[in-house]
Amino acid sequence: MRANAQWGPKVFEPTIKDQVIGPDAASLLTATQGLYDKRRGHLRDGAALGRAYAVLEGFRWQGYSSDTASLDLVSAGPGDSDVTVRAVTRLQLRWQNGDWRVIAPPGGTWGGSAASIPSPDGYVRFPNGGGGS
Repeated sequence: MRANAQWGPKVFEPTIKDQVIGPDAASLLTATQGLYDKRRGHLRDGAALGRAYAVLEGFRWQGYSSDTASLDLVSAGPGDSDVTVRAVTRLQLRWQNGDWRVIAPPGGTWGGSAASIPSPDGYVRFPNGGGGS
């Protein structure tokens, strides 16, 4: 979530530089900075773009070993007519330098890693997470 243009470069730059690895990590930073610049408008440079209206609702492990993991992460946000819209994003992780690191998505954008889902059923729910339907 913190590797998102919404939070501004004070948040997304160190998140991506320190926690994202792989051949597309630099592309992710470039794409995120480009999106931030496009949406910044009249805001001072470095400012957050505003509130985000998405929450993390749950996850499901796809695979796990001592040095790699794959999981699907469910996020939810407002849609049309007060309906909650959900998406699941596949994350690949690798244990490196004493911590789990996210492998950058192919091409440096999360779009191809996410898909719409109708509900969080079948996923492990985060405590106090999510919103209504």
